[in-house]
Amino acid sequence: MVYFNTLRMEREIFRVTMSTVLLRGGAARIAGYARLGFYEPSSVVLIAVGLPLVVIGSWFGDRVIRKLNPRTFGWLVGALILLSGFALLIK
Repeated sequence: MVYFNTLRMEREIFRVTMSTVLLRGGAARIAGYARLGFYEPSSVVLIAVGLPLVVIGSWFGDRVIRKLNPRTFGWLVGALILLSGFALLIK
């Protein structure tokens, strides 16, 4: 998020890029863990239930971002970066 924020991407491009990176990373982790046999059947069910929720969340996020002005969007991204930094310090 920090790297993409420094590139000063438009909010639509930023959202699509972040969504793509997170989706591909998550899919790679799921596939890798499944291949290594780390999932129980109940975990597979939860993953299957969660995938449509990811699509719904992405759709909802797209609607919200379109209504934000660029300045507010930049402020929110900065706030998320700050909060994640605090979370890392606490750990």
